[in-house]
Amino acid sequence: MSLEPKKTGGPIAKFWDSPEIIASLEGVKGWLGKNAKRHIASDPPTAKSLAQLVSQLIQFQEDNLGKAAKDPPFARLPVGVGALGNLAPLTCAHCVLLADAPLLQLPA
Repeated sequence: MSLEPKKTGGPIAKFWDSPEIIASLEGVKGWLGKNAKRHIASDPPTAKSLAQLVSQLIQFQEDNLGKAAKDPPFARLPVGVGALGNLAPLTCAHCVLLADAPLLQLPA
């Protein structure tokens, strides 16, 4: 399995299971622990569970909004949409998806 994008869309499992990506999600885990403490108090995420969540979100997007979707409700937003400006207030899902966007500055 390669790390090239699939022609059918969807997440690349090998990419999201790689130790480098899981390690990079430690910062997101820390941000969630600091800024969304009341939302995650009952079940704090791990970096591995965040990687699985992002993979599942990408798969959901592809299934419901991708090329093969029947009657998609609206257009897909690119992950880099945060680079266009500050998307305050960001939801936890946005923070997970945009954590490594180089031009995005997360609100403090």
